[in-house]
Amino acid sequence: MIKLKKSIMTINKMNKNILKLKDVTPIQKLILLYIEQYSIGIKLTMGGCIFTCTDLAKELGTTRRVMLIEFDKLIELGYIISVVADRGRLTNFTDKFKDLIKIKKR
Repeated sequence: MIKLKKSIMTINKMNKNILKLKDVTPIQKLILLYIEQYSIGIKLTMGGCIFTCTDLAKELGTTRRVMLIEFDKLIELGYIISVVADRGRLTNFTDKFKDLIKIKKR
């Protein structure tokens, strides 16, 4: 029970820190939140967040083209590492990003 509370507190703190970032756009913040929130189980079993830009675009109400541009910008900033393979995208946070939002490395 205590571990669960700590995990929830860490996620909430991280979400607040992501929202406070000044060098990313609102859509990039949504992408970062999506990677963290909606893929926790997948990350534990597959080693990263797996999705397609088309699926994520539908979830966020935008286009695949916008998603590709925003992903490229997040990669350039050094916040995420993303590899495209087999119609999917495997994405993880970089250590630089984890340090920026002050979370423990997993």
